[in-house]
Amino acid sequence: MRIEGTVRSAMKAEMNTDFVDSPDLDDSTLVSRSTSTGRADFLACTLAIVASWAALNIPFLVGKSYIPWDSIYEFFPQVKFVANAIRSGQGPWWNPMMFGGVPVLGDPQGMIFSPHTVIAVLTGSLFNLTIFDCTTLLAELVGAIALARYVRTYAETKMFPILGAIVFIAGGVATSRLEHTPQIVSYALLPVQLLLIRAVCERPTVARGASLTLALVAGALNLNQVLFLSAFALFPFASVHVIESRKPAKAILALGIAGVAAMVAVLPLASAVAEFVKLSNRSAMVLAESSYASFPLFDIASLFLPGLYGINSGKFWTPTDLSQDFLYIGIVPFFILLVSAWRLDRSHWTARLCWGGLVASFVFAMGTHTPVYGFLFDHIPGFSSFRRPADGAYFINFFVALLIGSFCMPRRADISPKTVGRFAIAAGAVALVAVSLVLLYRYAELRGQLYDLFKVAGLCAIRIGVLLAIVFVAYRTSGERIRQYLPLVFVVFTIVDIGLAGRFGPVYAPALKDSPAAEVGANLRTKSYGGEQLQQTIDFLQSSTREPMRRFEALGGDLGSAMPIGLGLSTLQGYSPIRFAAFEKTIRGDNLSVRPKIFTDEAPSYDNEAYRRFGLRYVIIHHYIADNSEKFGKVGTAVNEVRNSLKAGSWAHEVQVPGMYEVWSIDDRLPYASARTDSGSEHACDLIKYQNTSVSVRCHASEPSRLILGDNYAPGWSACVNGNFAETEPYNKLFRSVRIPAGDVAVTFRYQAVPFLRRRTCS
Repeated sequence: MRIEGTVRSAMKAEMNTDFVDSPDLDDSTLVSRSTSTGRADFLACTLAIVASWAALNIPFLVGKSYIPWDSIYEFFPQVKFVANAIRSGQGPWWNPMMFGGVPVLGDPQGMIFSPHTVIAVLTGSLFNLTIFDCTTLLAELVGAIALARYVRTYAETKMFPILGAIVFIAGGVATSRLEHTPQIVSYALLPVQLLLIRAVCERPTVARGASLTLALVAGALNLNQVLFLSAFALFPFASVHVIESRKPAKAILALGIAGVAAMVAVLPLASAVAEFVKLSNRSAMVLAESSYASFPLFDIASLFLPGLYGINSGKFWTPTDLSQDFLYIGIVPFFILLVSAWRLDRSHWTARLCWGGLVASFVFAMGTHTPVYGFLFDHIPGFSSFRRPADGAYFINFFVALLIGSFCMPRRADISPKTVGRFAIAAGAVALVAVSLVLLYRYAELRGQLYDLFKVAGLCAIRIGVLLAIVFVAYRTSGERIRQYLPLVFVVFTIVDIGLAGRFGPVYAPALKDSPAAEVGANLRTKSYGGEQLQQTIDFLQSSTREPMRRFEALGGDLGSAMPIGLGLSTLQGYSPIRFAAFEKTIRGDNLSVRPKIFTDEAPSYDNEAYRRFGLRYVIIHHYIADNSEKFGKVGTAVNEVRNSLKAGSWAHEVQVPGMYEVWSIDDRLPYASARTDSGSEHACDLIKYQNTSVSVRCHASEPSRLILGDNYAPGWSACVNGNFAETEPYNKLFRSVRIPAGDVAVTFRYQAVPFLRRRTCS
């Protein structure tokens, strides 16, 4: 009790005077408060949050580290492609450089409307990987400031909103899933939208309504599961704010207008996505596909065990994925979370909603391990459109941050248990933690990682010991002047705690100098040997594939991902999980940086019409993998098989060039545009103009023919044949084509991305 009094006296030293004289915090007191608690107070919180954000992100901000995985290999190249298209005056709606051509507006992860694209367009040639990563981190900062602004109304002191903001910035998914850029943007918008919902309900003015509309539109234009789940997460809060509003009718009207405006704004995007998904490899998903991303119950322990699953040891034993199972929020926030649960019966409605949301989010994240997710997947529209229940972790961290930020220190009356409900909550919490630890122990034993588990438990014990020592020293100190610094100590302790648990580690913040792709992406003038080798290969490809749609495939290494599209290089592979089903059936288009090359029955080798019609010019093989194939399992075996077939065939020859890759040139490529008669004869046509969304061709046909392009067919591509509108058709279920008459023919293909805005005209 005396230690609790010490902590409380430290809190009281900087407590907001509106709360000091209040015997307790009830709803009526809080409803009367406005969103603002004073400009000086808000400025102080903001400065503290910015400083904390900078401390947690120093390696990224100074360009020493980069955000790994999907961020660098999928979303950074995608943003560069979109920005380059916009800056060159072309439409970014179609990307011909990946998977033989794919819609960008129809891709849920197309990044057209992301803040990263805006920054890339504005910065032009200066845009690089570091700027891209900093944009992602800035999104989290904006969300953290909005979260602190929201919860400050309910918290006694500035410390708790700051701690909540730190959890939002670096706890759990905010560290481990920085790679998933579109979802991080949606996650960062949650507090902004919540703050504006409350502002509109408090005072439904035109300006506030417009601001909320913009925030909802910004979220709606970034289609992903976080956006989808946000409707369920924010609705209870919106309902309570409407009830609290002095003008509930106007509040409902303003919220309704903002919601409808957001839905109308997203209609073109949603229609394009729906069309692409219907024709894609993800047109239908089954429940079993979600198993790989379903949390086990013992993932609860990741909330308070720092660096669990070998995050810092390098010997990984995660039950699902490195980017998913890291949920650590810090020891101080976890203790606050426990106290919040203990006094839930005397808490404000925000805490109760947050606890409900937290429990629901974790149950959802458990996916196929509970019947809840299966019911939602099978019976509630929308849930079957996604396959990663682990996305519920974004809301775990969001609700934890809200709980921490809105926390109020308990009085002595709160410390003494007086209700059966508290005993039930305490017993349930203890049982849940105990069961999760037992299950975790068994899992670690099964994986042979008990030593690492005990090591992590020891690190947790050390943190608790240091924390108790800090509180004890403060208790033994008689001066209030020293105690008043205790909140600052807690904040610094949490930053260091979360930083050491993973934020500063080589898993989530790898050194830029250790990655050739990162060196190239950051436009470093002085690169490592690997970086120079990769740059040599890139330079060769850029100088040798200038002719439109001369594609290549890279087996192994960084160029086997989507990296080439950011460099203006065209490939038949990529990183995105979605592509046309017809293309996947023929070419597959796997991420060959980490997966083996697999041929299909339709195209059993590179010496096949499909590859030659797509204009495959080079097959490049990572030197190190080729020379050490036995170390790379299935990838190495596939590399050997492809290499042997290239050496044995008369249709390919090796090109001696310096760089990271062995280069093989494919002979006898088909022309990009050709006219094929019904009898099977075929001759080349002249390519006049090639852009992302427009292709012009001139052809002379001795008889009525089919004009075939070496690009994917897709709805939205139409043609103007000698000025007359014509529908395009798939050739061999895959390639874009149109019927042309005999004689000299001028054909212009154009792409219209939005299904309900397409015009059947050539004007």
